[in-house]
Amino acid sequence: MTTDMIQMITLGRSVVDNQQLVTLRESIGFSRNLMSELFHVNPMTYAAWERGNGARLKPLVAERIGRFYVQAQEAIDQLKAQGINLKELVPFHLVAAAAGLPQEVLLAKYREGEIDGVELGILGLWLRRRDLSILGVNEE
Repeated sequence: MTTDMIQMITLGRSVVDNQQLVTLRESIGFSRNLMSELFHVNPMTYAAWERGNGARLKPLVAERIGRFYVQAQEAIDQLKAQGINLKELVPFHLVAAAAGLPQEVLLAKYREGEIDGVELGILGLWLRRRDLSILGVNEE
């Protein structure tokens, strides 16, 4: 095992134990189910991590969490450096669901410049809230 792998495993376990994964998930607006898919675990397993029941993470899962956490934080920091507030954006998959559009159709609109989007690396494509009305999506 490399030093980098050990560091990521340690970070992943710490992030779960200290509830930082919950904080990150809530700040980016991802569901528990989506997070469980990202980490390739059962949704009940992911929910148990968030309850803080002393999760016993396998090394590969802990490493995956550590790497995700680092990359997600880097994406958020880049947004801040660009003067963009994460609250101004909505995850692509949520916009597609709210608009009742297949993600492929929404992606075509983004590529054709009809809507403005922001690539956030591991966090995927996000769209600007100001463009939601173009798609017929009303925010509550």
